Amino acid sequence: MPSSDLAFSLVWAQLVANFCETLFYGIYLVTFCYCIPTLFMKGTKAEERWLQPYEIHWVMVGIACTLFVVCAFDVFIGFAHNMGVLSTANDPIKAFLTVPSWINTARLQGNIK
Repeated sequence: MPSSDLAFSLVWAQLVANFCETLFYGIYLVTFCYCIPTLFMKGTKAEERWLQPYEIHWVMVGIACTLFVVCAFDVFIGFAHNMGVLSTANDPIKAFLTVPSWINTARLQGNIK
């Protein structure tokens, strides 16, 4: 496979992956915003009330918020990495496969052999 074909496919794969990740993050964001109140409220329409601090499942709230922050960070660094590589790198393939890059390390990407 010529390197130009590899360059085209890897760059487009990164862009499509970032697009799909952003799309699914948007779905997750809407779902998260609709579901998070259930961790702090109890009852149905007429009898709905806020939970007291001792009634809240803090472990579940912590896990949900941690997952939200990790997903948001991953989407952000993926977008920043794609924009940085595509706007400044002379060789996008080498930039995408550079292991010492902190973004590649954070996203668990490595050399493809």
